[in-house]
Amino acid sequence: MHSDDAPGNGMAKMTATVLKNYDNSKMDVLLTWENAPERTITSYDWIGAFDEKLMTEFHAPIKFRYVFPQGARRPLQRHGSMNFTIWNHRNRYVFIYISGNIQYPSIVAQSDIISFDVRRQPMQPHIALSPNDSTKMLIMWTQMDPANPAIKWGHSPDNLNNIVSASRDTYTRSDLCDSGTSPAGRQGWFEPGYFMKAEMPIEPGATYYYTCGDADDGWQGRRFCR
Repeated sequence: MHSDDAPGNGMAKMTATVLKNYDNSKMDVLLTWENAPERTITSYDWIGAFDEKLMTEFHAPIKFRYVFPQGARRPLQRHGSMNFTIWNHRNRYVFIYISGNIQYPSIVAQSDIISFDVRRQPMQPHIALSPNDSTKMLIMWTQMDPANPAIKWGHSPDNLNNIVSASRDTYTRSDLCDSGTSPAGRQGWFEPGYFMKAEMPIEPGATYYYTCGDADDGWQGRRFCR
């Protein structure tokens, strides 16, 4: 995967290259830029990763990094590079080099849009003992909107012949306190998808293999617990 800045935008050139260790849960991105206007850049410049669909309004970056080390003095380099690790929030992303202060920010460079190839797959699986029954293991994960979420489990990774349907839950922007002004409900809001959970019976000393997801959107890789 590779992305270049849109031509003819009058800004410095920025290139975003997704590195080879990319998978569907996270990607490492190498950013390079050149020809930043010397009169524009300052020692407080920063680069942020933003949700592309929210670019019509101000919102907080997913993450950001300062371009120069603390205390940097002129002359400042007009070119450079840095790495970002971006997790799959089921959105498309754009990187923006920003100069100036909070009141009068200036865009120095902007990358093209990058995105994950898969956004509907099950993600973030984790386990815990059931809070209601110590003889059961709770399997939890997130997914965009599966039709029939479930876990498949068994005592062999090649024989997951037990299937348990999962329950689902989510929250919306209106569920957050002070959603009109607080970052979580306004500038920093991301659609969370759905939170799935299902239980499987366990016995002491036994090893269990499991996967989660659904037939339409795919299954997570086989995992085990003992």
